[in-house]
Parts: sequence; structure tokens; C-alpha cells
Amino acid sequence: MAVNGQMLVSRAPQSGLENDHPENLHPKVVALYPGSFKPPHASHIHAVDHLLNHVGVSKVVIIVSNRCRPLPGTDLVVDAASAVILFEKLLRKSALPLERIELVVARHRAVSEVTNYVALAGKHSSLLVCVGEEDFQSDDDRFSDLYSLAARREVSVRVQVLPISPDNVHASQMRLSLSRLSAGRREFLKCLPAFLSFRDKVEFWEECKKRLRPIDEVVRAKISCSLEGGPVATDSLLYLVDPPAVDPVFESRGPGGEVRIIKYAGDTTSAGSFGDRMVQKPARRIAVEKRATRYLSAHLSRSIFPTRIDYFDREFRVLILVGRPAGATSVAASLSKGKFDVDIARRSGIVLAKIHGCRIPETGFWSDSPSDVGHWRTLIATLASRAMKGSETTGIDCVELQHLHSAARSARSQVMHLSFTPDVLWHQQDMVSFENLECAGNFGDPAYDVASMVSSYLAAGVEHGQQQDCLRAIEEFVCAYRSTSGSSDQSFRNRVAIYTACHLQAAAVRVERPGWK
Repeated sequence: MAVNGQMLVSRAPQSGLENDHPENLHPKVVALYPGSFKPPHASHIHAVDHLLNHVGVSKVVIIVSNRCRPLPGTDLVVDAASAVILFEKLLRKSALPLERIELVVARHRAVSEVTNYVALAGKHSSLLVCVGEEDFQSDDDRFSDLYSLAARREVSVRVQVLPISPDNVHASQMRLSLSRLSAGRREFLKCLPAFLSFRDKVEFWEECKKRLRPIDEVVRAKISCSLEGGPVATDSLLYLVDPPAVDPVFESRGPGGEVRIIKYAGDTTSAGSFGDRMVQKPARRIAVEKRATRYLSAHLSRSIFPTRIDYFDREFRVLILVGRPAGATSVAASLSKGKFDVDIARRSGIVLAKIHGCRIPETGFWSDSPSDVGHWRTLIATLASRAMKGSETTGIDCVELQHLHSAARSARSQVMHLSFTPDVLWHQQDMVSFENLECAGNFGDPAYDVASMVSSYLAAGVEHGQQQDCLRAIEEFVCAYRSTSGSSDQSFRNRVAIYTACHLQAAAVRVERPGWK
């Protein structure tokens, strides 16, 4: 796009970073400014202004990440293309020299694009890579490989910490304001540069709202980009599973009708939460599912676990799993119709016991033992928090909350599914199998997995008014599990009851505790 006769936007790194005089001891510097910029704000403009005035800087390249951050509590995002357009609007209104500014959309991560610039730079070029104060203070290691690459290319690379802007605003503030709609407009406008008139700020606010897109649309395009030449044709229809969510899952049918499950985690951060559809899951969950799937595929029979990995893209974090055959029925779908098949419940108990009976892998699903233990503790803390909120919603005291953490101390090193519910189970004829191992781990209390299934059955029983059929199926499930696992733990059923009560409280479901002995 040309602005005042100058090219402002480029879609790929340019190789023209070479100097006219390679032996020049003081070459002109190109400043690389990577970030999300969704949306851009006053602090971003301040940073560009600061870099343009840095000694020796001839050009500032703003690298816009292609990763998305959803508005809190929604599945809406400002995508990379919109971020570029919005940044352009601010730059046009500024007094900055546009001929010295270049906007680039990264293929995926902005830092990867920085590496591309180093790789394309000519000998004796000088690059200034700019990071925020928070990244620097957190001992950010994302740029660690740049120095060795720069040395091989004979390129000068320095990492510059940007000064804190006087405005000190953050894009997260603006996304929160956008999620509040009209109630957030005033706070949003405060985040914009002072050189904008009130009318300009309102127009920018309206433009941001207009450019919000559902995250599944954006993710669908990214998956298609990743799958070029992969096992699923880029023009094939991807069926979205359970919208809306900030971590959408897609399905695609194979030639034989088998179901391909397509997952994407390229936008998630190291933080995250399981069980909340409007919060991104931990970034590592795709790697966890890949490890767990490979491990269980090697240690369980195909009649128990036929799932295999069909495709994995490390850069985009795209994982494709194949296993569920054509015509298979979700156990959750059967429960939604009030069908409590005791044979399916019995087979489900056997499947879970087989999972728990697997030998512990040498390398944990979450990479090491401390990480697996940390994952378990996070799940328990989250369950306790949600159970407490559920108790407040229903007005019912959850006495089991007092015993939850003592029950959780019964955890040990063991292969755990940690999301074993009817939603992840399917059946076909005499076969019952499972999927979705993104929450799996190598540490936990087996009673937790059993309780996840029991609480789902109880909730369905209450919904359909079929408590007796529900309890018969639950008893069959628990007995089959204990018989197959050979467990003689005397406190097992009591721990199952505690976890079950907490799950039900978290879902605000009123149900009496089963009278197990």
C-alpha cells in the first residue's frame, strides 16, 4: 500500500539490508520491532518514534505476529491483517517519516520473522532487535539463537530494551475494553495517541469493532496454510466441533469415512486453563497429546485405542489424529438421549483401567516429573475454585471441598487421562474407545478419572430424571474398573465420591451423593 508515494507495507522480509560499503565500520542500522499489536496503541507509536530517533537507525521494520489473542470472555480476535490496517491509520495521523517505516506480517511468530531478517541480511549489516521491558526482565530467551546465526552471517545484531512509554498502556487493556462494548469505549480511547482528535479516536474505536472476527475463521485459514501438501486437502471442508471456543477443534472426513480430528494451539501462551471454553489452553497441550498418543498407541491394543497421529506441524502447532471409524457414536450423544447402556459403561471401566495399568513412560507427557506433578496440582486447584463458585451459585455447602486436597494427596506416578468423560468416548458395536489426550499426565489419583465419568453420568441422570438407570450404569462402570485394575484400595470409593461431588458443584448440578459402601 502506498502512502504519500511511499511503500509502507511489505508482506515478507526484504533482502536489501546490504550496505553500499560493506567495510563501513558504522553501517546504517535497521531496527526490527516484533510484536502482536492487536490492536496498536499509543505506546507502540512512542516506541516507533523512539527507534526512529535512535542514533544510526535508517529504517524501522514493524513485524506483526500472525498469532491471535481473543477478547476476554469471547471468541473474537483482531487478526494480523486488521492489526496492520489499524497501525497504518495511526501512522498516517502521526508526524513520523513514513518512508522510514515498514510494516511486515509474519508468517506465524514475529520472532521467527526476525530470524528470517538475520538470515537474509548481507554481510556487515547491522540490526537492532527491540524487546519490551517485561520480556527483558523475565529473562526472555526467544532471541538466543540470533547471535550464533548472526555470527555465521557476519551480521551485527543487538537486542535493545525499549523504554517504558509515558502512556504505559497495553493491548490487553484495549481488548478488555472492546469486550465490554459501549461500556469500554472511554477506557479504550485513553489508550490511543494524544495527537488524534476525539473524532479520530472514536473512528478508530468503531474500526476496531468492525474488524473483529471469530477465531475459528482465523484458525481455519492458518490450518489450511499449515496443511499445504499435508494429508488433508486445503480446500476440504473442516467441520467445527462445539462452537464457540477460543481453542476451536475441527473435524474432517477421510476417504473411508474415518474421522480426522484437527487441533491447533499456535496462538496459545504458556499460561492457560483446562475446562474454560473462553480461556486458551496451555500451549504445551498439543505436544502433550502427541506424546501421550504415541505412547498409548504402543502400549494398548488397537481394540482399546486405535488412534494414530496423521500429521504434526511444530511451527503452527497443528495436530491431526485419526482413529474414530465412520459410524462410531459418541457416548455423550447416547447419554444426551437418556440412554444409560450398562454394557457401554462396563466397557468404559475396562478401558480406563487399561490406561491406568500402562507402565509409566521414562519421559513424562509434560516432559518431566515436576511438570506432571505441577499439571496435577493445577487441575486440583482449578476444580476446588470452580466447586467453590458452584457452591455459591446453588447455595449448597460442599463439605467435600474440605477433603479434596487430602484426597488429592493420594496421587502417585501413574498414566492418567485426566479428562475421562463421555465426551471423549465413542462406541461402535462391541468396541468402546477414547480420544482427546491433551490433558493427560503421568501423575494423579486414579479416583479422579473415575469421578470425572461418574459425575457426567449423574448429571445426565438428573437431567433426564433417570437416576436409577444412571446409578446402575455407574455401578457397572466402577465395578468393571476395579475388577480389571485389581485395586484393593479401601479409601478408593470415598475419594471417588469426593471428586464427584466437587465436579458436580463446579457444574452447579444438584444431586445427592451416591450411597457407596
